[in-house]
Amino acid sequence: MAVKRVKVKLHDAQLKIINERERFNVVCCGRRFGKSRLGIALALEAACVYGLPVTWLSPTYPMLQQVWREFKELNFALIKSCNESQKRIEMKIGGSIDFWSADNFDSIRGNKYARAIIDEAAICRNLEDAWQQAIRPTLTDFQGDAYFFSTPKGNNFFKEIFDRNEGEWKSWQLPTSSNPYIVASEIESAKLELPPNVFAQEYEARFISEIGEVFKTAVITGDIPQNLQYSIGTDLAYSKQTQSDYSVAVVLGWDNVTGRMYIIHVDRWQSEIGQTIERLRNIQNRYNAVLVIESNGVQKAVADMVQNAGLWIKRTNPTTDKLTRALPLAMGWNGGNVSVVNAPWTIDFCNELENFTGDGKDHDDQVDAAVNAYNDLVSGSISFKS
Repeated sequence: MAVKRVKVKLHDAQLKIINERERFNVVCCGRRFGKSRLGIALALEAACVYGLPVTWLSPTYPMLQQVWREFKELNFALIKSCNESQKRIEMKIGGSIDFWSADNFDSIRGNKYARAIIDEAAICRNLEDAWQQAIRPTLTDFQGDAYFFSTPKGNNFFKEIFDRNEGEWKSWQLPTSSNPYIVASEIESAKLELPPNVFAQEYEARFISEIGEVFKTAVITGDIPQNLQYSIGTDLAYSKQTQSDYSVAVVLGWDNVTGRMYIIHVDRWQSEIGQTIERLRNIQNRYNAVLVIESNGVQKAVADMVQNAGLWIKRTNPTTDKLTRALPLAMGWNGGNVSVVNAPWTIDFCNELENFTGDGKDHDDQVDAAVNAYNDLVSGSISFKS
């Protein structure tokens, strides 16, 4: 098979897609199925085996950056040149791969490609417009093909093209368990800890109209161990006005003896950026821990101002949707491994988490801040002031 010539090892479910493919292919799969790896193999097949031009589309620029780095590391020997600013890779055989963000799909116009790879298609906000107005016309010259890869996300345009499944269109629905390298007990653990609809969407690749609850009822406690290690997750509003969006800081404590975590402190406020910085300074001095701050887009300017004010920060650049980022915290929370201190802010905080669906329609700033702190602690990369 042609794909084997580029030395990307694929498992049986990935090979099934290659063997059954049509011109337009829609792969609905669970988390950790291996969709990005299969996409890389397909891009290499066209660019390196046949010397053809390929385009790769990701929902956002940070997600695109992640794939760009993975691609270069995996296939360094095959690459002739890389243009970092244009996100273009030229292969030694003559093919090429252009990487684009769906946030700026109009830039694709005027190009021509033999293959299009659309990664995480279900969370591309402009997928229908991007496909009809930009991507599909670029395939005309070569009579090119396309592959849409994604975990489902409700009944959107990805669901619409998944349902076509005839003629030039072919669809697959493959759960996480299709990947033989994912330990079965880990999937069963997630099934026990996640709400049924969340598990059905994220692991079984089922289209769910309403996710429902992600976080179950909180475990509230007044018994806090000593000598916790802290992380301060944030979700910061950028404004010079006092009546701006809310900013949030959530202090999470980790007991390295029991492995349990505790929501120690939650602060939510409205103020201009100067006052926000001083508020963060007070929280940091109290808990002697790093501030975890998102640094994508306009948030980078906020992170820069906080750092320039002398505060100790750690930047995070999310590359997935809100629900996916929240799942590790939800699993710990629902498994009873995360407790919340009984305090004046507890009811408001727990209400927000227990009403969180990940669709971005409701307030989720406290969720985002808690997720940033939790993911930082479980990553094992947290550092503390000397």
